[in-house]
Amino acid sequence: MSQEERLRDLESHFWEAVRNALSILDADTVLADDYRARLKNAPSAERLLALHEDPIDVAATLAGISLTDAQLQNYRPRGEMGRHTGLKIP
Repeated sequence: MSQEERLRDLESHFWEAVRNALSILDADTVLADDYRARLKNAPSAERLLALHEDPIDVAATLAGISLTDAQLQNYRPRGEMGRHTGLKIP
């Protein structure tokens, strides 16, 4: 798998996690799609940098809200399996 293919795979997982986080925040998931479209033509280094953000933080910024403790508890990625999924992993 080439570096560009790996980046696309990473991006796919990341944006799915952002959409999941937006759902947890009761925000429109199209916000993730719009932001992803804006980054689509950015250099790969810039796109990769965007993937270093936590999806819940990206979702909150896109939705224009401050996260509450309850929202953070609903979004508790743990370990590698839960990372960037927005799912609770027991």
